[in-house]
Amino acid sequence: MFKWLIHQTHWLLGITLGMVLPVVGVTGAMMSFEDPIMEALSAGIMRVPARAEAALTPDALLARFAAQAPGATPTLLIMKTEPGAAPRLTFRPASIDGKQAAPDKSYLDPYTGRMLGKANGEVFFDDVQRLHRFLLLDGGSSEAGKHITAAAAFAMVFFVLSGLYLRWPRRALDWKVWLKPELNRRGRSLYWSLHAVAGTWFFVVYLVAPLTGLTWAYSWYLQGATVLLTGQAPPVEAPAPKAKPGPAAKAEPARLDLAWDTLQRTAGNRLASVLITVPKPGKPVRMRYLEHDSPHEVALNLLLVDTASGAVVKHTRFDEQALGQRMITGKLALHNGSWWGTPGTIVFMLASAALPLFAVTGTLLYLDRRRKARTLRAAADELLASDVAADGTAIVMAYASQTGTAEQIALRSAATLMQGGQAVRVTPLGSLTLEDLRDARLLLIVASTYGAGEPPDPARGFARQTMSRPAELPRLRYGLLALGDRSYPDFCGFGGALGCWLDESGARPLFPPIMADREQAPALESWRKQLVKLGGVTAPGAWKEPYLSWRLAERRLLNPGSPGGEAWHVALEPVSLPFPEWQAGDIAEISPRNSEAAVDAILRERALDGRRGTDANGDSLRTLLARSVLPRRGEARDYSERELAATLEPLPDRSYSIASLPSTGRIELLVRKTVLPDGALGLGSGWLTHHAAVGGEIPLRIRSNMNFHAPDVVAPMILIGAGTGLAGLRAHLLHRRELGLGMAWLLFGERSARSDRLYDEELVAWRKDGTLARLDLAFSRDGAEKLYVQDLVARHAADLRRWIVDDGASVLVCGGVPMAAGVHEALLAMLGEAELARLTDSGRYRRDVY
Repeated sequence: MFKWLIHQTHWLLGITLGMVLPVVGVTGAMMSFEDPIMEALSAGIMRVPARAEAALTPDALLARFAAQAPGATPTLLIMKTEPGAAPRLTFRPASIDGKQAAPDKSYLDPYTGRMLGKANGEVFFDDVQRLHRFLLLDGGSSEAGKHITAAAAFAMVFFVLSGLYLRWPRRALDWKVWLKPELNRRGRSLYWSLHAVAGTWFFVVYLVAPLTGLTWAYSWYLQGATVLLTGQAPPVEAPAPKAKPGPAAKAEPARLDLAWDTLQRTAGNRLASVLITVPKPGKPVRMRYLEHDSPHEVALNLLLVDTASGAVVKHTRFDEQALGQRMITGKLALHNGSWWGTPGTIVFMLASAALPLFAVTGTLLYLDRRRKARTLRAAADELLASDVAADGTAIVMAYASQTGTAEQIALRSAATLMQGGQAVRVTPLGSLTLEDLRDARLLLIVASTYGAGEPPDPARGFARQTMSRPAELPRLRYGLLALGDRSYPDFCGFGGALGCWLDESGARPLFPPIMADREQAPALESWRKQLVKLGGVTAPGAWKEPYLSWRLAERRLLNPGSPGGEAWHVALEPVSLPFPEWQAGDIAEISPRNSEAAVDAILRERALDGRRGTDANGDSLRTLLARSVLPRRGEARDYSERELAATLEPLPDRSYSIASLPSTGRIELLVRKTVLPDGALGLGSGWLTHHAAVGGEIPLRIRSNMNFHAPDVVAPMILIGAGTGLAGLRAHLLHRRELGLGMAWLLFGERSARSDRLYDEELVAWRKDGTLARLDLAFSRDGAEKLYVQDLVARHAADLRRWIVDDGASVLVCGGVPMAAGVHEALLAMLGEAELARLTDSGRYRRDVY
């Protein structure tokens, strides 16, 4: 919970006060080499040709200035000993109509005292400083700009410390983890790498700069810093007494030459420059000077000299002060990095200039986070925007989806009806109450079945509570599309149970329930026709995203010699842009192909060539056979090529959990090669692991599987799976690693430790860097006792319960139905039915089961 709070605060401040920091950073970078830039632009102003004659003394300079600016009051004179360097005088011009003029500056010719004016660029840099400190909001009496930049400085300190906390890896001593950006990544992963690594590069700068900058914002902060660093509060200057009314006395010009002589005797040939505060009558001359070997531009020594006698009143050398006092005195050098010389200035300049990078990458991360949450939900939001269900006239389109297929069909069905002018409300079945059903007049449901006739996880609460007894729904009419798999004994079991419950509740069917085997085309066409009868407008083939072409880039066996069958790592890269996006938990659907050998056997048996075009697209019979259900061998009929092509049905697609993220630049799958009893290979697995050529093209599309996305909370995560179910869990681990989230626990089962340590190097590395807090493995073929992953759940029940109940962990399960059923029973025994139901209903128990 604490980490979640820190994470959310980091985001919130980042999209508010964080937007000020690029302005502060860029302006700070611009001022890093302000003086050299102005000097390069100001030939004849900041520097004049050196002469053999001696430069004027301070009193002579002030006398020449007074002749040129009558009534002006000098306040600060900066002199340098380098030949030709022009002194700079700060002064108050004579008042006009009794109004006090703002301070002004001018360089003076060191040999004649002639006013040379301001340096080129000085006005620009003054405005840059105002933008840096006050956002140009310092006009009038408002201090809004100061408070905003100060708040941004406090926020920056929080960003640094919270960012360090959020990304802290287990392998903290590995410099690559901290300092090496992963520029080969893409999208969100690249943004996060740049955001986190650049923040680490400039970690010290981003603490020192705001902490020192705040000393100019608030006097209380400077006083506190002074007490902290020196042990004593800074002296408080008494306010100057107000002048009594009466005729103004003519002020005598200050005398500085005696003090100047004393300074020259004190510093000798080491003197480089001096800032002379022009004193009021009777006050000593305050001179802050630099020597040629001073460590930085504000390593100022202090010399107070009596104006009448030239005697030293006080002399404080910078290098003799304690470190804390030197830090307070040289806070500007700490702020801009010149404390560490030119290299420090360059580093601080680069760090300041890099601040827009954090605004850009942080914004992209924020937007990407929001965009991914809206990928499939955007369509539902658009549909809900037209919802007029309050009076019961809208069609309610409900879906019960385990892997996203039913949701996708429901959204496209709703779009079909909306195109015909119908009002539609789209909602998960699990969110419908009996009151919603009693208010509705027309209900359309797309319901999938999980496992052996069970409801999908998001609909379990509805099945458990709402369907526990018949309801009174006499006014409701409904249509049902049930999705299932005929390879399971209870085909469309949940859809059938849902239809029976609606009938028992008095609802009337619009048409007989439509049962679809794996999105069977004829069943979907029947459903589409029913939508047309209800006023929908649709075109054939508009139900799914089109396949895109991907290149088979890599294929390698992960478990040679395994007693459980070959598991292959398969990597695919897009052939064309734009590069698609997906999230951890999403599914890749491929359109498989029959092997060339199987196609050749059919053509030989029927004595057909198969290379001529046979359909409207000009595809050859050979091409059509490759992507169609093949005719049975030994049942050859006397068909022409066109006649045979007309009888073919397309192969069903195959779905695989995606084991990678978009940042890798490719889709990675973990595929078990299935060997059928007759020795033939499975349709999808055979194509991916054996028949398809590396470098060849694979038709693929991505299906959003929102029920297996990561929950929208930053909390610990328990990942449980077996066999190729590691694919979906691997994607979630990669996702957490990208975000710098630790506290993940993987419980994984396979056959043999000798051969089936899938992705073992990755898991070991993630265990070391903190991505995985715990890793527990079970191998069912090792030893006398068979150990399955559900046994691990029972064995570690106490720790798992603490993670789930006390720490708010989510549970993600990926793998085959038998494993998932065993894990479910173990969780049920550990948590109890009520707690497990709460976990499911809150979205913290999610399953991707096949």
